[in-house]
Amino acid sequence: MGYYRDMTKNCIHGNLPDCAGLCPFRFDVRDFTEKLIRGRFDAAYRVYRDTVLFPEIVSRLCSAACRGGCCRKETDAPVRRNLLELAAVQFARQKAPVRLNVPDKGKSVVIIGAGPGGLACALRLASRKYRVTVFDQRESIGGSLLDLPEREIFLADIENQFGQEKWEFKGGTKITGLSRMEADAVYIATGQGGEDFGALEGRRGYFTSADGVFIGGSILGGDAVSAIRDGRDAAERIEGYLKTGRMEDDVPPLPVGNRPDPVKLVYLPAVEPEAGGLYTQAQALAEAGRCLRCDCDICQRKCPLMAFYRRYPDKIAEMTEGTVWATDLFYHHLATRMLASCDQCGVCGEVCPRNVDVKALILDARRVMVKKGEMPKVFSAFWLEDMAHANGETAMIVKGAEDNGERGYVFFPGCQLGASDPRYVTLAYERLKRTKPTVGLLAACCGAPAYWAGDEALHAEVLDRLREVWRRLGEPVLICACATCGKMLAETLPEIKTVSLYQMEWDAAPAGEGLAVSIFDPCSSRFDPETQRSVRRLAAAAGCALSPDPPESADAVCCGWGGQYEIANPAMARAVTGGRQADPETVYVTYCANCRDTFARAGKPVLHILDILLGLGDARRLPPTWTRRRANRESLCRE
Repeated sequence: MGYYRDMTKNCIHGNLPDCAGLCPFRFDVRDFTEKLIRGRFDAAYRVYRDTVLFPEIVSRLCSAACRGGCCRKETDAPVRRNLLELAAVQFARQKAPVRLNVPDKGKSVVIIGAGPGGLACALRLASRKYRVTVFDQRESIGGSLLDLPEREIFLADIENQFGQEKWEFKGGTKITGLSRMEADAVYIATGQGGEDFGALEGRRGYFTSADGVFIGGSILGGDAVSAIRDGRDAAERIEGYLKTGRMEDDVPPLPVGNRPDPVKLVYLPAVEPEAGGLYTQAQALAEAGRCLRCDCDICQRKCPLMAFYRRYPDKIAEMTEGTVWATDLFYHHLATRMLASCDQCGVCGEVCPRNVDVKALILDARRVMVKKGEMPKVFSAFWLEDMAHANGETAMIVKGAEDNGERGYVFFPGCQLGASDPRYVTLAYERLKRTKPTVGLLAACCGAPAYWAGDEALHAEVLDRLREVWRRLGEPVLICACATCGKMLAETLPEIKTVSLYQMEWDAAPAGEGLAVSIFDPCSSRFDPETQRSVRRLAAAAGCALSPDPPESADAVCCGWGGQYEIANPAMARAVTGGRQADPETVYVTYCANCRDTFARAGKPVLHILDILLGLGDARRLPPTWTRRRANRESLCRE
């Protein structure tokens, strides 16, 4: 257990953005900013208050350290987070804390020091219904805040935040030792230069060497804002101690390190405040709109599966574990359809800044479930039968290269090119023989359906047979017409040398003269940029006018067919295919028969590059039925 979650442990989605790492409170600004953008000042105020406890105090004393971590500082100017926090405090109408119906915990805590740190600890513990008593030498609360010009605002904030809580303040009381403290826990917050009662010796963070005694705030150094942070965080440790009796830090720090996709960093200058240095509501909304709410989400934006299921790698790993290793019958079906819906394109790992490979995770899960007999066969049965047909006696073609004393070449069109249109194979083969008269022909399946299905035993059988045929043919170089075949052979049969059909010599016939097209790169071509460039050169040489590509060729995306999830998840397949059709009138040119037929089935005008190179062009040609595809293979074999 835990294996799949280990595979996604480097995912940074959900980590705090860099700006939060520099904030004393590690304030996650994303939810706060989202509410500000919508003009929900009350809601933004509550988010801010729940983090900093005393919003009027912190917003006015904050040093805006977060701006040093804002990614916008490299593009235009850091977001003025401190002014946004002031705006939330200024424009919120409902500032009264909500009273929570929490039962009395029956535990008592003494806090020594009624400055900002001690009061923060008292507020947090009192809100959770611990019995809190605060002692201070002064007659009034506030500590160092009483020496600041805005003391009245600060005291009003303290009074407001404690308005719903029960606690006791004993002013004018000098504490000389801890031995007579009748309490379950003690927090020392006596301020800068205050009495530590020997607690600083042997201190570990907020913990001291004495059981139940904690220390923090300005006595450790730092300003009033840091003291409030210490009081809040110390309250978490005190509560942990009161529940468990252990003087151990069981509050793990939130991980930091999140940066947005660089494509989102568009120049947008900072919003200048009014003469008084504060934002109007409109200005606050505009400045909040500059914040990118940094969170890594590029995999969900690029991966069809994650976008469809709205899941990130950590959740996919959790659901996969519950499906693969569960003993309860219900959980075996928790994510089987999701696992069968991955197209195995690999874009997730390619775009991930931490190389989290969900593709590998899902493939491993499929293999385990196939071995356990728990992967529904209906998801892959048709595709495995189709593979068997392509490699059967009626469809497989084995024609060796003629011996001329040099290493031979064999044209390897794969199993789907001839199924889509036999002329793709026959005419391309004839064209190859013009420059390589001895070239052979091997029409077969590379084994991708068995690989995608997770059936390792069947996949090994296919590879063994393909390897044996290749050796019998004299170990030639295979000229691949299919990007998936090239990728699969490189991964699973690296001893077989391959070259793309579209990197071979072609006559520059103007078959596409004046045709405006957009190149659609198959997802498997992402690993073969030279073929991507070659196809563009061929289309341009044929007279086509190339418009910008639908996806970025560096992270080419699936058309909706890859991985063969059309049966397992037809709704997702339709959504993916529909999402790839940016302009219904733009003619796509692709170099994958499956991409070509998938788009044609959806009504998209599309050509295979061979339609142009071989003069077959008909962008509105409907794809053959599945029955017709098998008949096409058989007729090609006979011919």
